[in-house]
Amino acid sequence: MSVLLILKGHSKAEVARMLQAGRSSVLRWMTWYEVGGADGLNTKGVGRPPKLPRAFICGVLKIMLKFTPRNTGYQRSRWSSELYAVLLKKFCNIAIHLAQQSDAGFLKKELFGVEQRRLYTSKTLIKQ
Repeated sequence: MSVLLILKGHSKAEVARMLQAGRSSVLRWMTWYEVGGADGLNTKGVGRPPKLPRAFICGVLKIMLKFTPRNTGYQRSRWSSELYAVLLKKFCNIAIHLAQQSDAGFLKKELFGVEQRRLYTSKTLIKQ
């Protein structure tokens, strides 16, 4: 979109204001376009690729499910995603971030065979 606006004659500063983006971002997008054309604007993915495959992490979590948090020295009676993350880091040096909805949903489906569906109504959010 930014490239099209610039090609239509808008200044880079105007485009940055219109898109609520930094001028440096608009300049970067234009550079990518000038170097690689439209293909230069394709995303290459975000962030560093995972070191361990999800299947391996799910396998470790399935083993952990055979125990309770009390078996590992915690006072809790139930598992939580935060506690899983702490123990994976402590025992396996695996850092996971379940705050990302896609990872949390994937792990719930892999571990429990359940997909969390949400129903929206005008006043409430009902989880099934």
